[in-house]
Amino acid sequence: MMGMGIGVVLLIFILNTTLLRYVYYHEKEEAMKKTFSELSAASEETGTDTQEFATEFEAASVKRNVSMLIIRSDGDVLLSTRGENENPYMVNQLLFLILGNGPDNEEGLLETGSNYTLRKYHDDRLNSDFLVLWGVLKDGNFIMIRTGIESITESIGIFNKFLVFGAIFGLVVSFIVAMMLSKRISSPIIKLTEISNKMSNLDFDEKYATREKGNEVDILGFHMNRMSETLEKTINELTEANKKLQEDLDLKEQNEKMRREFISNVSHELKTPISLIRGYAEGLSEGVCENPEDAKYYTDVIMDEADRMNRIVSELSSLNKLEYGENVLAPEKFDLTEMIKGLIDSVKVMSEKYGTEISFDERDPVYVFEDEFLTEQAVSNYLTNAIRYSEGEKKIRVSIFEDEEDENLIRVSVFNTGDGIPEESLERVWDKFYKIDPARTREVGGTGIGLSVVKAVTEAFKTECGVRNTDCGVEFFLTLHKN
Repeated sequence: MMGMGIGVVLLIFILNTTLLRYVYYHEKEEAMKKTFSELSAASEETGTDTQEFATEFEAASVKRNVSMLIIRSDGDVLLSTRGENENPYMVNQLLFLILGNGPDNEEGLLETGSNYTLRKYHDDRLNSDFLVLWGVLKDGNFIMIRTGIESITESIGIFNKFLVFGAIFGLVVSFIVAMMLSKRISSPIIKLTEISNKMSNLDFDEKYATREKGNEVDILGFHMNRMSETLEKTINELTEANKKLQEDLDLKEQNEKMRREFISNVSHELKTPISLIRGYAEGLSEGVCENPEDAKYYTDVIMDEADRMNRIVSELSSLNKLEYGENVLAPEKFDLTEMIKGLIDSVKVMSEKYGTEISFDERDPVYVFEDEFLTEQAVSNYLTNAIRYSEGEKKIRVSIFEDEEDENLIRVSVFNTGDGIPEESLERVWDKFYKIDPARTREVGGTGIGLSVVKAVTEAFKTECGVRNTDCGVEFFLTLHKN
């Protein structure tokens, strides 16, 4: 805008300097010819010696800023706009022009009409240039109309000075206005640019603040805000969908891995009992037993291995239902103390077989709100596991108390004496078929699945289970919701 303003001012200055003089000359020439025409018509109508003509004569002089002189053919002055002192000079000038003694070679003829002549004239006395029109009025008197050319040059100079000062002032004002307008126009566009840049980087927090009297930029900002919200919503939905898809893929991969591990572990765990059953069954069919005692031993082994296979299959079935959410929980209020007492009675024969002593820190009835069948299965697995692996004094202690971290939970603890679990195995004891000492597990008849079932039960309950080594043994625990 500043460049355009400066360009316009320069163009006006150049045109004013080069063309205004000629335009001004032309306008003056036309004014002088018009004045001659008007006064010629008036002289015919009223005569040059009337007051009406004198008034019109003076008005034309003032209106068009020209000097005029009217003389008779004998040289007497009828009317003049100059003083008496100037009249003789003007009369002489007019006579020179009429008689053809004017300085034609100096100024040159501009235009010749039917009863007038227009030319440039240099007055040696005044040392100035003039435009001079002389002619014969319709009443036969002579007229001369004169205007100075120097005034034209002076006017052009004054106009140019005014143009320079006016241009400077106008440019300063234009600069201030342009800055204000450009800031008003560009600020929202810059803001929209920043917002679009952030949107390209998936940052949709910033929004365009539309104004009450909005224009096209505010409409654009409004639609950009809507686009930002739509993109944010769409990207969030895509992110959630991708996240869910990734979770599904991870779950599928995990399930596939678990399936392969399951098949491998089941094959391995069932291979030994099947081999034993087959071997002892072949021995019986081939008659290797020479007496009833040997035959009973063979059949007892076959029955024990068959029971072991049955336990593996049963626990795997329970674990599978828990892990895949096929077990429908049936939470109810029941007395945990009474349930544990019943479990201790049920494993009495097994504890006597392994020579273990079970004690229970019996309390008043403690009510919990969980699935009673799954709770019993989890605590039973803890008890049978403790019976099989207790050593030293072979003591087992079952305790019930409120959880220290959450007053809404009850903690069940099963402790057994013996060697602690190696630190590297503490987290892995919950894995299916993981055995710290495979030979020991085989010897005591464990399946390697019991603790996995406990872990799955507590996950279904949304509680926790754990194990820790103590100075003289190992403690397993799980938490249950209070009633």
